[in-house]
Amino acid sequence: MWLWWVLVAPGGTAEHSGKGNHRTTLSFMPETRPSVPRAGHRPTVTALLLAALLVLAGCTNPSDDGDDTATAVTTEAAPIVADPAPTYDEERIRELIATVPDGDDWEAIAAHIIEINEMASLGPGIQLEAELSPTVDPDKAAETIDAYSKAMGMWTFFDVVEVPIVWSIMSEVDYEWWYQRVQDIETPRPALDVWNPETNLLGHCYPEANSYCGYGNPTESGFMFQYLLIGSKYEGAPNRNTVHHEAAHYYQAAIPGHLEADRILPCWFIEGQASFIGNSIAATYNAADPMSRFQRTLPGDANWSVEDWEALLADLTYDDEAKSECRKTEINYTLGAAIFEYLYGNYSMLDIHELYLEAIATKDWDAATTAALGLTAEELNTELALYVVGLWQEG
Repeated sequence: MWLWWVLVAPGGTAEHSGKGNHRTTLSFMPETRPSVPRAGHRPTVTALLLAALLVLAGCTNPSDDGDDTATAVTTEAAPIVADPAPTYDEERIRELIATVPDGDDWEAIAAHIIEINEMASLGPGIQLEAELSPTVDPDKAAETIDAYSKAMGMWTFFDVVEVPIVWSIMSEVDYEWWYQRVQDIETPRPALDVWNPETNLLGHCYPEANSYCGYGNPTESGFMFQYLLIGSKYEGAPNRNTVHHEAAHYYQAAIPGHLEADRILPCWFIEGQASFIGNSIAATYNAADPMSRFQRTLPGDANWSVEDWEALLADLTYDDEAKSECRKTEINYTLGAAIFEYLYGNYSMLDIHELYLEAIATKDWDAATTAALGLTAEELNTELALYVVGLWQEG
């Protein structure tokens, strides 16, 4: 399974250590690690939602060509600011991650996540290290590492104390360095075909002087090999969406047993959580089109019934072929983000953390939802179906 992304990050300072002019290792050090409290959740309101759906007007698919994987929205609205002058307050952060947002509208849910992140990012974060190529700009590399260290601050409140990644940062002229690096660290099965020097294609990006992109290669050992290319002329600003999206994946990967998650969880869970967190913190949407907060058009259409969505959601949980198609068409990002909007609007962040832990521990999604959320998987799918139908009706 490959993970592709475009990354950017804010500035910081770093400790540099190297062996001659061959390579450099950058790291950022944490100081303290908070602990985790218990959570609460918002009761489900199936009956109220069903009544509300009877009076909502229909809408049409916003995609011009009818393709469910429409081009991602890139317009960035002004961020929703939860606190103009946040301070690092561990007690307040613990309180927030254990409570449901004050409002159940999407803006209140996003503001809740933003408030938690803004305070947590002022704390020590998590130590991250990267091996640098001979030509990459060490200051740009330091900006990236610092951004990820701060983004991980929120996840320290969920018992994440280290990130299981091996990170390599390089420039567009470092093909030979990358090739040797992959051979050295990815034994016994190095993935040497990701960077094609003939087509000059690295995963989904072209290594050029203004490029800023990379990929991740998860492994059976539990570590993820991460590769980032920072072009020699790259001067871009941080991409908060990408940083916080990937930080959510680092949190997921830090949980013992996480390799089982892909087989146990619905296909929308892993990318949906990361997409919702990134979208919310970055506020990347078109202000004239609130539905653009999901970045692409949701699957289905306004004519789908609750029963249609329930059937799809069941398939995306238990049918391997449907789960594979879900990932191939990337509805795990869009539908997943919408589902996590519901989850984080009706349950605390700590509840959803417990859901993830229960799924991994029990290897049973129905047992996990019952234990963590008080709903069977079927009952949860009904709530999710109602929510998505409501989104289409509002669209």
